[in-house]
Amino acid sequence: NGERPINVDKSNFVWLDASNIVWLDQPGMPPSANGPKVAFLWGKPQEGELNGTLVKLPTGFTGNIHSQGSTFRAVVIEGKPKYRVPGETDVKTMEPGSYFGSNGESMHQVSCEVGEECIMYVRMEGKFDVVPA
Repeated sequence: NGERPINVDKSNFVWLDASNIVWLDQPGMPPSANGPKVAFLWGKPQEGELNGTLVKLPTGFTGNIHSQGSTFRAVVIEGKPKYRVPGETDVKTMEPGSYFGSNGESMHQVSCEVGEECIMYVRMEGKFDVVPA
């Protein structure tokens, strides 16, 4: 029937309260008080490694998320970022719970309105950079 047992013992769960998240400047990018921030949750953001990261885009941010891995998935947690599909001119407003993704190396154009931060959960194999315009 395709069912598999799982181990749901409390020792297998990790809880992190949002107030305990440590936001960092993106490795390899110059430090910036108003730049994008990341919080590494699990795995290693390197070639061939599956990982999960929170990305915080500051108010008024415009730029690109450059995916350099084989798979990239992003889920909007907070805010309403604008997203332009690569190769298209339409810009979509992403509500919390919305997602976008790609396979292979891609450039994702994103922006946040002035007055709101945008937080996304990124799950991917490989690494990515958030590059302000």
